[in-house]
Amino acid sequence: MQASRQKHDVFISYRVTADKKLVEILYWRLIGTDVTIKGITRKLRVFWDAECLMTGESWEAGFSRAICSSAVVVPLLSCNTLKNVADLTPDSPCDNVLLEYRLALFLAKIKGTAILPLFVGDADQNDDGDEVFNDYFRSACHPKFPDIIVGAIEKKAHQYTTEVQEALGLDPEEMEHLTVKQVIGEVMQFQGFSLRGLQSTALKDAVRSIHDCAQRIVWERESTKLVDRSSFYCSYRNKI
Repeated sequence: MQASRQKHDVFISYRVTADKKLVEILYWRLIGTDVTIKGITRKLRVFWDAECLMTGESWEAGFSRAICSSAVVVPLLSCNTLKNVADLTPDSPCDNVLLEYRLALFLAKIKGTAILPLFVGDADQNDDGDEVFNDYFRSACHPKFPDIIVGAIEKKAHQYTTEVQEALGLDPEEMEHLTVKQVIGEVMQFQGFSLRGLQSTALKDAVRSIHDCAQRIVWERESTKLVDRSSFYCSYRNKI
């Protein structure tokens, strides 16, 4: 099991009950690829909670470190993931997937974290028994999202970002609240990749797209000596 305290290049955001098998394939293929920074070649560092959380570590503590240290956040947008989001109400408990999207948007704003949404259409089997992805945007995978603020998500977002905002001289109380519709809309403003066609080909192309994005962003950070302006570590031992 990998230590979650290392810096990661890619953070995969997904719903376990919806896309675990797909993420598992992506993870093992991605960590087998190389990135070259300043003439030094190493393996791509990818955070997948099933492999990277340390034994006994809380999900919140591990994910907060990983998403902050990652250069690229890859949200998997699929029908089974988003239908849960579409059903949220103002009083719903915190939806971890939407919270990750929320924090990714915050990190993109304050430190240039890249967001690369992966659009996953429903899959059918062809005559040969192979899985084939339908076009996400043509297969009714994108529901209508409520234009409401989920209190539990905003509370968590405020909790995770307070230290960062204070370090930057910002007032956490002035943090803009986002509705479910706004969060999804802003995530989709980023150039992403759509899984389409034969699964083997679609996954190969997705891995290449994620890898190329990570290579570019990590290279840019190293080349410009970009220094993270905060560790984004929350004191959850005192809060949970």
